[in-house]
Amino acid sequence: MDPVELSEGLIKVDWDMLIDMSKKNEKNVFKCKKCGISFFNKNYHGNYPLCDKHVFKDTKRALSGPV
Repeated sequence: MDPVELSEGLIKVDWDMLIDMSKKNEKNVFKCKKCGISFFNKNYHGNYPLCDKHVFKDTKRALSGPV
């Protein structure tokens, strides 16, 4: 059974099932190596986690070439 059902223009939500599903999900919390803030990323599998601010900053620097 799906937690949300649509039938005849009505939306039925099984909140208990949604709550159980959210508790079962893994939460990947990482700490940025440069600034120390915690952030979530479900797709990261590396050894040097960086927050969005530092990931994009390093990417821009690499693309611009030598300084």
